[in-house]
Amino acid sequence: MSTTFPVQPFATRDFGIAGRSVGQHLLTAQLTELIIQYMKCNPGGDISLDSFDVRADPEWLRVLAHRQREPVAVLEAVIERFRAAGVTPGSVESHLQDAGDRLYAAAASGRVSWAAEFGGDRVVALIAAEVSALASHLVARAAGIRAASIEALLEEYSAVTVASSLGVARQKVYELAKGSVGTDFIKTTPWSSK
Repeated sequence: MSTTFPVQPFATRDFGIAGRSVGQHLLTAQLTELIIQYMKCNPGGDISLDSFDVRADPEWLRVLAHRQREPVAVLEAVIERFRAAGVTPGSVESHLQDAGDRLYAAAASGRVSWAAEFGGDRVVALIAAEVSALASHLVARAAGIRAASIEALLEEYSAVTVASSLGVARQKVYELAKGSVGTDFIKTTPWSSK
């Protein structure tokens, strides 16, 4: 004769730890672990793309060459935002070539509805963000160049000599020497002659 014992779900058993059951603690830990696993396997999972393959559009890849260091999902999302706003690669390229000069002039003019000539506020915001992404890329490229040159200087001169010749603190010289030029930077700026 077998006796059946009522089984209470583990999460509802009261073992009392700081006012919460052990089951609640375990459930919270399990949910946290599942969230972390999801985040690791689906980074940028909140980005909705309609099976867009970034490799299929060489024109966008050429114009956004300064984004080659970024994950494909980020690049796809950027391109999809441009497409959704009706922005073409040629339009983005023209603003990258002048580093946003026309956008700045229009914005600084004080005219009402100045963004309309560029396609509206949304388009201007997207293109200005891309000019900023290009500028950040160029800053990183310049920092790599500076690091390589400071490293070479440190092989020949003392840190004190290098620091005084560059106008930085001696301690900062070693920090500035970290980094490398790398091969994943754009070779020429959009505005340089080809």
